Amino acid sequence: MKLKKIASLALAGVMAVSMLAGCSTTTVNPEPNPNPGDDEPAVSGYSQMLYNHLTNAAKKKVTAQDSNDVNDALAAAMKYAAGNTIAGSYDDYIDGDTHVVNNSDWSNAADSLKNGANALINELAAENTLKDSIWQAFNVLDPDTTNYQRDNMNISMLFVADGLKSKEAVMDEVADLIDQQVQWLEDDYDLSGDIWQDNDGHSMNTDYEYTMSVAADTITLTADHGKSMTFVAVNIARV
Repeated sequence: MKLKKIASLALAGVMAVSMLAGCSTTTVNPEPNPNPGDDEPAVSGYSQMLYNHLTNAAKKKVTAQDSNDVNDALAAAMKYAAGNTIAGSYDDYIDGDTHVVNNSDWSNAADSLKNGANALINELAAENTLKDSIWQAFNVLDPDTTNYQRDNMNISMLFVADGLKSKEAVMDEVADLIDQQVQWLEDDYDLSGDIWQDNDGHSMNTDYEYTMSVAADTITLTADHGKSMTFVAVNIARV
């Protein structure tokens, strides 16, 4: 009887040790994330708003991308817009349309607005100049034998509109002004082969992508009957 009891206790001990050993080797796999991209930030704000107003053909050429640099550059440009500039432009030039500020498309824009447009260009080290029209600015991004290897080129343009107009309406009008040029952005470049250096005259193909970053803000003169002006910075970069 005593021997049987000892055997029972021994068997119970062996079973307990086996259970502990089994527990020590058990692992719990973490639950997989069903949507691994959900934590990535989505593009929002004015870059996406302008992108939404482009035609499908233009959307294929650019990627909307928010940029703190463009936000800061617009803030620097708006420092040139004093109250008299806004009031005068509102009375004399803001005719319900959205205008690009340069010496070609809107030559009679106030000098202070042109100074702001120039500041925007300088802040972003853009390749275009104040004298360039919209199509001339976009042409700066065309690859050629001198710049086809560069992936850091950009153009920056300043647009202004009546500040009482909705931002959606302003972006729609900006899209109308730039859409054709966005469609015509060169997405590849063939460098012709040199028969003296390459026996078969092979060419090298370089592919390009473009980002579009947009910032916008409005200044309202509450002391002057609420006259206001919305400023929009558009930056197109070849990457």
